[in-house]
Amino acid sequence: MTAKLNPDERKQLVKLLAGLPEFQSKADRIPLVRDSVMGTPRGELLMQLIDLDGPPQGVASNVIARFAEYGDLGTGQEALQALLAHIRDYVSSDAWPFLDGFFQRQGWVESGQTPEFPDGVWRDPRDYGQVKEAVIGENTLRHVNFLAKGLKAALAVVRIQVHGKGWGTGFMVSPDILLTNQHVIASEEDARAAEFGFFHELDETGKTRDGEVCGSSTNGLLCADETLDYAVVRLSGLPDFGSPLRFNPRRMHLDERVNIIQHPGGDLKKISVQNNFIAYADDTVLQYYTSTEPGSSGSPVLDDDFRVVGIHHSGGMLKEPGTLRRFYRNGGTTAMALLQSMAANAPKVYKELQQD
Repeated sequence: MTAKLNPDERKQLVKLLAGLPEFQSKADRIPLVRDSVMGTPRGELLMQLIDLDGPPQGVASNVIARFAEYGDLGTGQEALQALLAHIRDYVSSDAWPFLDGFFQRQGWVESGQTPEFPDGVWRDPRDYGQVKEAVIGENTLRHVNFLAKGLKAALAVVRIQVHGKGWGTGFMVSPDILLTNQHVIASEEDARAAEFGFFHELDETGKTRDGEVCGSSTNGLLCADETLDYAVVRLSGLPDFGSPLRFNPRRMHLDERVNIIQHPGGDLKKISVQNNFIAYADDTVLQYYTSTEPGSSGSPVLDDDFRVVGIHHSGGMLKEPGTLRRFYRNGGTTAMALLQSMAANAPKVYKELQQD
């Protein structure tokens, strides 16, 4: 099935894409467009069909046309849907109502669209130049067991599809208990409508693994909190995923690193491990520069030992303090706040997690 665009919609989509700063040169366009289809079974073929050389307006018109006619990427998601979900975080927020309405008119699920930070405030007081200096000066050396720990942890990260609602990510915190966002699974009805997919990822040869899917147990939604944006779900019929992830409930500090294993856009599993600095942390809030996309909601925020220090819940184009510049920033809830909330509001669940 291909996307159906009327002339006005096509014109508006071309204008949005052509106007992005990241679309002004071929060198910038390649990663922008490629990242929207990366890891999909038919994405590489689509990239071979697109000429990204030329003036922004003409190239944007060609890209929108090619993506609209290409159809499914082999993941159940249409090519144009994946592209627009990806660039939504690059365009001005003024364009979001049009894009969201377009998704609805196409009958597409909004790919796990996440809200902006509740208060809309980015709390890192440093300017962009200071952050770039920290990135350039970072010691990126890690012991090689970092890779082994990451691969082991990744087995416990799960793709969530709530039929009729969208995509998200979750992670196992006990042999049969999963943690995700409340805005991904907000009710028992959502839990029953969800499919929890394990091993949707590439193997060491670059081939897509055979994933396994399970559902929630009867009355599987054990607890949820809208304010902290978390939900705890018991699953049934699980595959052998190894060990659940462990919590590290401590306050993080400025410029510590975090890693996020996620299913961006409902796509194959990916990990963000570069330039992932904490920008702000207190006992409840985490803000960080880690790369995510819609569909990453509910991903574990992990330290370098791949222990859970938080849960990712949102991202948005936020104004930098003291300037008019806007950047895409990410935020989550700390492991400290999650465990304290469960201890107070779901003591049986909390006790069970402490025993595993």
